[in-house]
Amino acid sequence: MRIGYVSGSLEMLDLHWDRTATLRWEENGYGKGGVYDSIFKGKWEGYDPWESSCRLPVVSDLYNGPGGCSMFRMFQGWLSMSETGPREGTLLVNPLLSKATAYSLLRPFFNAKNPNVTGPTWLESSNWILEGQMTSDLHGAVPGTCQELNAALHPHLKLESSMVHVPTVRPGDYVAWHCDSQSRITFCCEYRQLTLASYSRSR
Repeated sequence: MRIGYVSGSLEMLDLHWDRTATLRWEENGYGKGGVYDSIFKGKWEGYDPWESSCRLPVVSDLYNGPGGCSMFRMFQGWLSMSETGPREGTLLVNPLLSKATAYSLLRPFFNAKNPNVTGPTWLESSNWILEGQMTSDLHGAVPGTCQELNAALHPHLKLESSMVHVPTVRPGDYVAWHCDSQSRITFCCEYRQLTLASYSRSR
């Protein structure tokens, strides 16, 4: 159960992928099921985030990190025990599931020719080239933890405009999100409110 007291000034928990981090790239992690093979083969349009059978062999707790989960989970979610709206402790999620997943997985393979983030060509495709010499940098992914996603590391996600709020929930409402969803909990309050939610993970 999460009990959140919402008060004070603007606070937003980091946008993240849940605690599989580097395992999405590792042969002994998600590679065991070939979950993202179509993306890594350059056929990202063929990636089906709703195909669950390939996820059964996945090892998702290789590093035994905090909050890790060894069982298969297609969704996770929570049961609301209070009325909570946007910026009161609910979720922001990226609704572009397959596209955001493909971009984030391929991001470490590309680098900007002109690293000036304020330049007019920063986001243009002509400014980005395939990395000649790969490194271990996975842009916010650290073994055993959540992967951080932000505008500096993942500029093409346009996080300031692509994230959407979960609608207001009331006691008894259930919210579920896909295991590849990029999300964060948001707070922005000039008031004080108790937020209650019971978390669950779907097999």
